[in-house]
Amino acid sequence: MPGKTIIGTYTQSGAPYSATLLDSQQAGVVMNVVDFCTGQLFDWFLTADKAAPLIERLPSNVIGNVNNPNCPNATYVGPTRCTPSSSRRSPSGPARTGWRSRSRGRGELIGDQIDNLSLGHGLFSVLDAFPFQHPDAPELSVSIDPAQRIFGQGAIGTWDDFVVTTKGSG
Repeated sequence: MPGKTIIGTYTQSGAPYSATLLDSQQAGVVMNVVDFCTGQLFDWFLTADKAAPLIERLPSNVIGNVNNPNCPNATYVGPTRCTPSSSRRSPSGPARTGWRSRSRGRGELIGDQIDNLSLGHGLFSVLDAFPFQHPDAPELSVSIDPAQRIFGQGAIGTWDDFVVTTKGSG
């Protein structure tokens, strides 16, 4: 639904909240690639005519990395904010629209900390405001009426053979 706007309320202040959604936020077939120890996420959201990358670092309250015995060197990750990036049409393919992540703190190079990537597929709608009710940012917590969450998105996902290749930094 082009121009779909979600309306809500900031729970702490009571101020109104509204956001116009990107096509890929409303419904998408998604390939997720994530390192659960660092929280680094590389996603592709695909719609009927758009491909949208989402590259962000998931916070510790989502991934539980600092309490995971498989992540002995994990460090705490606080909330990030993501904002839509511009849409560009590729000459040979669909338009690309993605999110830009803006850290609430200092950035950190983590490429050498990524040891294990997990791959997943799914159907997603991303309607909530970032940073998704994070306990370190209660002023950004937004309440959205559940009636606004289901509006006939209609995504259908199919997957076929594909290859994921990683390249080391060395």
